[in-house]
Amino acid sequence: MAISKKINPNILVTEFCNMACPYCFAKDAMAAPSRKEMGLADFRQLLVFLKNNHKTEVRLMGGEPTLHYKFKEIIDLAISYNFKVKIFTNGLFSEELAQWMVERAKSLEFIFNVTAGALASESIKKNIEKNLNILKNNSTITGSITIDNAGFQSQKIIDFVKNSGIKFIRIGLANNRINSSGVPFKDYEKHIEDMLNFIDELRKIGISRISLGCGLVPCIFTPDQLNGLSEKNIDIRGWGCAGKVGAFDISADLSIFPCFIMEDLKKGSLLDFYSLKTAKKYSDELSKYLVNNSKMPSLRNCKKCDHFLQLKCNGPCLGYVSNNKKDRKKLDNFKKSLSFRLTNKILYWLRNWA
Repeated sequence: MAISKKINPNILVTEFCNMACPYCFAKDAMAAPSRKEMGLADFRQLLVFLKNNHKTEVRLMGGEPTLHYKFKEIIDLAISYNFKVKIFTNGLFSEELAQWMVERAKSLEFIFNVTAGALASESIKKNIEKNLNILKNNSTITGSITIDNAGFQSQKIIDFVKNSGIKFIRIGLANNRINSSGVPFKDYEKHIEDMLNFIDELRKIGISRISLGCGLVPCIFTPDQLNGLSEKNIDIRGWGCAGKVGAFDISADLSIFPCFIMEDLKKGSLLDFYSLKTAKKYSDELSKYLVNNSKMPSLRNCKKCDHFLQLKCNGPCLGYVSNNKKDRKKLDNFKKSLSFRLTNKILYWLRNWA
């Protein structure tokens, strides 16, 4: 399993959302009194920066990106720069917008939050299913499925995916931040067998390509289960936070941070960096330093693990090791420590002027 060297920044064009999924890793930002949206002028500057760095696609996230007050203008602007646009969405938008996007289908791809749609109320589910039906014959659609601690309703999700037009599936365990229904690290193993059985069910309904999300670690699988993942051609970008390598976030004000677990580490503006590659290096190195030096309780056993020692895994997502107030406080204190703040500044300075 090779870690991807591709740079995939996520553009968070808005912090608004029209659903309230219990496992949402961004729910704190969604509930904040002052939420932001990216202005068109900033988005245009961002497109020019990405184009100058030889990028050919933009990945629009939120919140729910279709709620942006200038969503259509954002799409048309990106297309005018010859970008492929990937839209990460819950699918809850108007039929008129779905028809409008069909007209631009050659330039658009969709990543649908399948769990949100499959487990929503009947009225919301019908809305989302109607939009999928409009888009499926003209667009590439990937499904994102999240397994949480609230009781995974696999049959409802299978029924939702059938005839949806979804061609690929990404499966992840819900990030267990405070006040969410996510899976604590100690409960990982309980969900693995269900996840593997679910993968078999997805294969039966014609899903040919399946990948696993970031945060998973090899020690939660038995040797036979790991072999099974290989035999089933399951794509794993990397273990632990290595699965996020190259996929940092760009907030509405253009500042960057490794992922939502580290959103309080927002730094500067992407446009201040010498290149997209230097911004990626800064984000990856900061994330790795935080994971390896925060000394969180759940990471202690990692120091004796062959996968860790061989640099194939750097431990579970920090969202899991900070799944209670005591651990969260330790992590926050480490971020405030002089050594971490100095390291952050040095990394930012080095990469900013590389």
